[in-house]
Amino acid sequence: MNSASSLLELIRSLKPSEKRQFRLRSAGAGQSPSYLRLYDFLATHPTGDDAAIRQAFAGEAFTKQLPVAKNYLYHQLLDCLCAYDSSKTPSLSLAHRLAEVEVLFRRGLHAAALDQAVQGTAQAQALDLPLKELEFLRWQMRLLRIGGGPGLLDSLHALHARERRALTRTQDEQALIELHDEAYGLLLTRASIVPSALEERCAVIFAHPLLDESLFPDRNFDARIMAGYIRLWASTLAADRVGQWLAYRNMLPIWEGNEHRRRLEPERYLRTLSGYLQCGLNAGKLEDAAATIAKLRRLLKLHAELQVTDGFRIYFAEWNYLMDLYKVKEASLVVPELLASLERNTNATPQVRASVESNLAIMWFQLQKWQASKDQIEALLRKHGAYVTKRLILVLRLLRTICTLELIEYEQALRQLKALRAELMREKDPPTHVISWIDALALVGQCLIRSDEDQDLYAALQGSLFTEGMLGLPHHRILEAWVNLNTQGIKMIDFLKTRG
Repeated sequence: MNSASSLLELIRSLKPSEKRQFRLRSAGAGQSPSYLRLYDFLATHPTGDDAAIRQAFAGEAFTKQLPVAKNYLYHQLLDCLCAYDSSKTPSLSLAHRLAEVEVLFRRGLHAAALDQAVQGTAQAQALDLPLKELEFLRWQMRLLRIGGGPGLLDSLHALHARERRALTRTQDEQALIELHDEAYGLLLTRASIVPSALEERCAVIFAHPLLDESLFPDRNFDARIMAGYIRLWASTLAADRVGQWLAYRNMLPIWEGNEHRRRLEPERYLRTLSGYLQCGLNAGKLEDAAATIAKLRRLLKLHAELQVTDGFRIYFAEWNYLMDLYKVKEASLVVPELLASLERNTNATPQVRASVESNLAIMWFQLQKWQASKDQIEALLRKHGAYVTKRLILVLRLLRTICTLELIEYEQALRQLKALRAELMREKDPPTHVISWIDALALVGQCLIRSDEDQDLYAALQGSLFTEGMLGLPHHRILEAWVNLNTQGIKMIDFLKTRG
């Protein structure tokens, strides 16, 4: 990636609070430096075309060396972000303190440097970061040797003991990182691995002694979280939904027991919670889902910036939870937040959008909001039909026809059924149970057209249309076939029982 592309990507990544901080830092004393004006231009012209920049700033000196100006702006932005994040990101805060130690040391201010090194060691220890603790310990020993004085040997002995402990914890973390990368690499390449070989390698990872917490009572926060993710990847490889849920459940107490890290890294804590919720829904573990959703909503309220990156997955999980409990009306109340978060999330793929829209169409159908369901299905098929499975498209088209019948648009419904039937009959092995259902719906439409008064759909379906002689299947078999076809879980039998 060239420097111009890096600059544009960095500008696009800025949050509103970071943009304010950059402007405040850059526009001191009422001045507006050229790099700030260049930033303003690039923020509103995302292509960053050099010709457009030269035209907009014609006559200004910096346009003669535009690559230099862009590079300067890039580093000004990075400096600002480092300073802004240092109070919130442990590693940046400690890196800044390490730089202060070295600056003081180079100036010969050894006592002040030692004081900073001691404070940095304590901070790294409190944050459970053994690698950073090692760096500060070595500065302490170096500065003590220069200072000399009584008690030097005892001080060095104590620091060496702490160094050995930090080294052991660092080596443990490094071994975990290697095991994690092996599991994650398998996850990314599993399609090309023979199933038996994949199963064998997963078993080796699961049985690895590094995952036995009883052998590592002194393990630091990051190492314990890393071990949790290794279990998660291994469970994902084994298609073990309960194992995935357990992996997240075991990580939660680690976060709950470290308030400092929760405050510093709310996005990681939130994603662990949301992963726990989603995997629980997938595994049918719903006992504390409501409490988890309440926690996630509180986190979103406290950290508004997470609405953009994580709001969607949380609202979608909450919506799925309510739908799983058949609380369709309550689920519909989450829809405005779900759609708003989907619009904010620029990383949502067409597949994700298609999944959301298909689920919403089914929800409106269950609520008997026929026009809303029909509109949602037609918009989905028009915009994201290429990202939906053939089976789901079939389900959605059948749902659309039922909506059309309910809206008393009988002629249109019959045209839809005729077109769908013709498509299925052209297949090598046409699904006969679906064609029977289409024929039944077509008869319903014809019956409703002939009637002088609006007949109820349930009454029509309950009538002679479903006799074994007419369709070759009894009533309940057709409904069962419909339920089996519909992978989204529409309970059509319950739905039809409530009609009329």
